[in-house]
Amino acid sequence: MDGFPNNWHHHPHHDGHTTSEEWTRRSEEVKQAFLHAYHGYETYAAPHDELRPLTNRSVNNFNGWGVTMYDALDTMILMGLDAEFARALPHIQNANFNMSVPGPSTSPRQQPVQILAPFFETVIRYLGGLLSAYALSREPILLERADHLAHLLSPAFDTHSGLPVFGVNTVTGRISSGTIGILAEVASCQLEYTYLAHLTGKKEHYDRSAKIMLALEQSISKLGMLPQKFNLTSGLPIDETLSAGAASDSGHEYLLKLYLLTAKSDETSLDLYIQTVNRILTTLLYVSPKRGLLYVTDIFNLQISPKPSRKFEHLSCFLPGLLALGAQTLPDSAFRRSPPLFPDQQELVHHDLRELHMLAATGLAESCWLMYADQPTGLGPDEVLMQQGELWIKEMQKWRKRGRRGIPPGVGEKEPVHSTQMKDRDYALRRPSYVLRPETIESIHLMWKTTGDSPTKESATTPAMLRHGEFVGSLDCGTTSTRFMIFDRYANVVAQHQIEFPQYYPQPSWHEHDAEEIMETCNSCIEEACVELEKLGWTKESVKAIGITNQRETTVAWSRKTGKPVSRAIVWDDSRTRNNVTHFTNQLNSVGLEFEGEMKRGEEGVQALKKLTGLPLSTYFSAIKLRWMLDHWETVRKAHDEDDLLFGTVESWIVYCLTGGVNGGIHVSDVTNASRTLLMNLSKLQWDPALLKFFGIKPSVLPKIVSSSEVYGDIAHGSLKGVKIAGLAGDQQAALIGNKCLNQGEAKCTYGTGAFLLFCTGGDIVQSQHGLLSTVAYQDGPNGKPVYALEGSIGVAGSAIKWLRDSMYMVATAADVNTLAAKVPNTGGVYFVTALGGLLAPYWDPSASGLLIGLSSYTTPAHIARATLEANAFMTRAVLESMKLDSKVDLKHLKVDGGMTNGDMVMSILADLGGFTVIRPEMRESTALGSALLAGSAIGLFNWNIAKPETLADVNTAGDNRFTPQMSDEQREKAWKGWQRAVERARGWEESVDEE
Repeated sequence: MDGFPNNWHHHPHHDGHTTSEEWTRRSEEVKQAFLHAYHGYETYAAPHDELRPLTNRSVNNFNGWGVTMYDALDTMILMGLDAEFARALPHIQNANFNMSVPGPSTSPRQQPVQILAPFFETVIRYLGGLLSAYALSREPILLERADHLAHLLSPAFDTHSGLPVFGVNTVTGRISSGTIGILAEVASCQLEYTYLAHLTGKKEHYDRSAKIMLALEQSISKLGMLPQKFNLTSGLPIDETLSAGAASDSGHEYLLKLYLLTAKSDETSLDLYIQTVNRILTTLLYVSPKRGLLYVTDIFNLQISPKPSRKFEHLSCFLPGLLALGAQTLPDSAFRRSPPLFPDQQELVHHDLRELHMLAATGLAESCWLMYADQPTGLGPDEVLMQQGELWIKEMQKWRKRGRRGIPPGVGEKEPVHSTQMKDRDYALRRPSYVLRPETIESIHLMWKTTGDSPTKESATTPAMLRHGEFVGSLDCGTTSTRFMIFDRYANVVAQHQIEFPQYYPQPSWHEHDAEEIMETCNSCIEEACVELEKLGWTKESVKAIGITNQRETTVAWSRKTGKPVSRAIVWDDSRTRNNVTHFTNQLNSVGLEFEGEMKRGEEGVQALKKLTGLPLSTYFSAIKLRWMLDHWETVRKAHDEDDLLFGTVESWIVYCLTGGVNGGIHVSDVTNASRTLLMNLSKLQWDPALLKFFGIKPSVLPKIVSSSEVYGDIAHGSLKGVKIAGLAGDQQAALIGNKCLNQGEAKCTYGTGAFLLFCTGGDIVQSQHGLLSTVAYQDGPNGKPVYALEGSIGVAGSAIKWLRDSMYMVATAADVNTLAAKVPNTGGVYFVTALGGLLAPYWDPSASGLLIGLSSYTTPAHIARATLEANAFMTRAVLESMKLDSKVDLKHLKVDGGMTNGDMVMSILADLGGFTVIRPEMRESTALGSALLAGSAIGLFNWNIAKPETLADVNTAGDNRFTPQMSDEQREKAWKGWQRAVERARGWEESVDEE
């Protein structure tokens, strides 16, 4: 769109500034209008098909099964009309789908006359209504009835081509005898049958859809577009008429929507869609001569003497929404996969097809809107006859040759014209009746949802009918980026937004964040995700609560008076505090630590610290980082001395800011994050006075310790103002919960910047004797019993790949590591001990240094890349070996998640060198999901209850991929021994001193 005027699409008659309150009011008006109409139907017409509103009498236009009820099911769900939905279900459950009706005689001996159910109308109204409502409600009876109805309709497919006939009797199976079918009627059932096959696992449903797609694929080559009419026996076109109107409309729609329904896997439907749209753009689109209205019309005799009908149908106004949906959702490759097939399509090669599709959508939507705006009543006619004008593609060619200057043909804004003369309007009314067709409104609404264009939203008469759903949000603040994700009850991601934030490395082994920059990304992610949610048709009020998960141990210090940080935050993997660790190790030896009323010194002091906190002395934990701040940064020390200092890990800072900051923000930290500070008593879940005294930290700086799942406060500002913050967990505990590892003996490993393996030990604190951490897994509510875990923390995982990319320039992207490593079958004897900031579990050696060993003239970058991936596997095995010794459990399967797990090679190497099966879930957003589950459980959303894992049965059920070991035991053990030798050489490299 380069070179277009900034306001080329803007309507002056649509100001785009309607308030959210006004949209809510309009939404309620639409809801009340629906209720008025539907209650009238229930009172005067049910269980027949429709209500005649002027006489309050019923009429059966569609089989007499109560079509209004089926059509309205999804509307009831979207509007939250539970009572109406409940009243409809018994009728649907008892429907017999019988097509026999009494004959003209009233004699009881009169035999019923057998009539046919129109296949197309029955599928889109009844079968589609059942399946749409099932998708929204998961009500089992709806799926049962849909499956039964599809079976009754199955004789319609008994043609040689597989294209369905016009009608079928659902009792006898008799079908209509005609041999001609129109596109809209023979090719508008694939969505329903494919989805039904997915839900039921019944191959016959899929086969019927697949046979239709095969017939469509065979029919398109001659005309470059699906024909208007088919021979039902051969499946071939019977003439050269092309249309996007009543006889064809939904046949075109189903191509794109089938591709999207199948998760963009049905390549046939995509090819047919692109070919069809390209033919429409070059052959069926015209621009009227005076007003420049872009319109689509039928073409007769395509190959002999093409002739446009000049008829512009209201039904054709489905097309702009379809084009916009395709332009916004299809990958770039889709627009390159089908080169022009016909001479009159060569102009397409000079255009960006995605842009061209969107231009056509915009111009057609304008024309469809004007069909309403031009009329005194504001209601659009069913058909108009256009002045012919020129083919749009030819006008676009002229525009291109002019250097693309000015507004593209047929696209700019137009004012309504109230004159009834064709010379003024460029069209004459052909069928002036308005028949409640939704196509224009649907298209404009689709364009608004896909583009976010406010004037487009204003153009529609009812786009304010945003759905009111129930979702839970998760704010996931990691080491390098923040994201906000919105989940439904099944853990499907409804909307999300992610932003990276700056990293600061002022000296070797130092890593800092700006806490205010983190907060800016948090606010932005929430706002952008809410925008995305509304584009998808849901109100932001649908988000009922949010959880927060965060990089743990990262230490934030801010002022009680101003609410502003008094320094940068020190990140969890920062290892500047080696000397502090040495100091406190010496202090444990000489002075000791008070434990159970006695001073414990030396090894007893070390063990006392571990019993109190579950943790060893390490640069990793927050108390050491805070002590360094107090010792080295004057602003922090001054705030501490003046009781102006507030300390917290990242979740504490975020909650403080979201709930108002200096203006009433709450200062809390949940048990999972507090357990990573070296300041919390692990069994009492309280700050321990002896630990505060040992590290020299005032209790006044500390947040209140809270559970992982309770309502802490409300968001104070922004789109989610008033929404409850109800779940908090450190990222690794959140991932444990998101993987539903809630019971003793279940484990997961998350591979991100670092890698973290957690093993749930239930209600017992297991004190590791082999280098693992004892930590809180979660606490379900303030009165809930804590659940504990053993953890193996690996400081470097994905960050080693980032080092290869950003510092060594060996790869251009992180994903390229897999490709590079795949070039060699092994590392050629190279080991990479990734101790870039010391070694964490199970070694706990802050003096260890990164080490590449085994290098020779044979070594290539591919060997180093593979050694980097192998280091990840060796580190994991080291943790698992310790876990086996502590827990007496030998894990045969390991659940994994995190960004690093996207590479199959990484997972295969992990399985080979680890000697266990690696299970990678399809849905790997476990960290964000975990905090969402905690928040949902706190408010009882979806009946989730973290304390009852069975209530989460429907959550995160998307399946998994499994990687099994292929390496021999002998090879594995040889490699493991080499790794252990390499680690010994890396340890003890850095020298540290006691900083008094």
